[in-house]
Amino acid sequence: MYFANAYFRYTLDINLTDDQVNHPLMREAEGIVADHVGLTNDYFSYAKERMTDSDHTNIIRILQEHEGLGYKEALQVVEAKITEKEHAFISAGLAVLNDPELGNDPEVRRWIECLPYCMGGNKAWSQETGRYNVGNVLDGVTFPSLSCKMEETPERDRTDLVELENGDPILGAPPPDFSLDVDPIGTSSGSALSVTLTLPTKNRPRPSDVGILALDVLLKDQLPDNRGMDFKRNHEFLSSFFALGIGTLLRKYNIDCLTIGRVDIAIDIFSTKKALPSWKGPISHIFHDSEIILSEPTTDLTAAFFGAVNWIESSIWDGRNAIVLSGSARRCVIMIIGPNASIVLEHTYGVCSDGTGPVASLPPTIRSLMSLRKAYISYQTKLATMFGTSVYLI
Repeated sequence: MYFANAYFRYTLDINLTDDQVNHPLMREAEGIVADHVGLTNDYFSYAKERMTDSDHTNIIRILQEHEGLGYKEALQVVEAKITEKEHAFISAGLAVLNDPELGNDPEVRRWIECLPYCMGGNKAWSQETGRYNVGNVLDGVTFPSLSCKMEETPERDRTDLVELENGDPILGAPPPDFSLDVDPIGTSSGSALSVTLTLPTKNRPRPSDVGILALDVLLKDQLPDNRGMDFKRNHEFLSSFFALGIGTLLRKYNIDCLTIGRVDIAIDIFSTKKALPSWKGPISHIFHDSEIILSEPTTDLTAAFFGAVNWIESSIWDGRNAIVLSGSARRCVIMIIGPNASIVLEHTYGVCSDGTGPVASLPPTIRSLMSLRKAYISYQTKLATMFGTSVYLI
């Protein structure tokens, strides 16, 4: 928005100094306009973005998913915020005009008089033109209209905003509030994640009950029409196959891709060398090229799994979950690792040293092996029921 403001000033032949542009009062007024434009754009663009599956960062969707609001309730919250910004600009604009340095400069006064047209023009244009107005879409999403209509600007207001001081009662509004905005919109609009992500890393609560949040399996035989045969090289199929597995898991559990901050992959030793150069592209595309950590593939699933766990439990964790993927060209297993999990990891040691020699922690080791054996027996029973014969893994 600040680039747009510079462009507007250039086209209007308004010349401001760097000190004037960076003055706190000017930044506050322009910041309110930027918030108004952003909220208005999200308000009117949600229906179209929903149709094209590009609404991941829209404030309407964020309020529904992270504040538990319905579609109409989210519209009302954003509409109230838009109106609030319009009233806030009056105080902010007058603060600039009443400043002894800024208010006496005719170029500054011209710029402050033009800013309301940015808000009103964007609101009218977004509502009336075909860029966002695609009518009603499925699932009860109707194209909205703002109840706060734009009014004709009185003649006296077109000459000098200072005249409002003696005539308009709305100027009794309190001075601008420069404190940090911590309401639901302010904390949600910056990210589709939880409010804790707005805190500095050292102030965030540490994760608890870290483990497996979701798990899915994708087999090559499940692909329709032998989709893997379309690729001339095996590693090209492998990269797209893994990306398909991640996308399937996210859709199956209705997980926002913006909640993922790291991807660890373990693949079989025959695929590793060729897959290294090409696997990042398809997976990055899933996350809309957002900033995520893409670790290099490894042949060790345990290393990939604990790499994700250690990242979440570390001091550099940014609040997002991690994905661990293990597989080959025929099958892949995808897991989401994060806090408050259903399957929780507990810290224990199989063999460690107490300073005098190795110490074996046998009970946890035995329990782990017995759990693995019971899981295998349960798996055999399930397959025997499905196929009518005993199945053994070799």
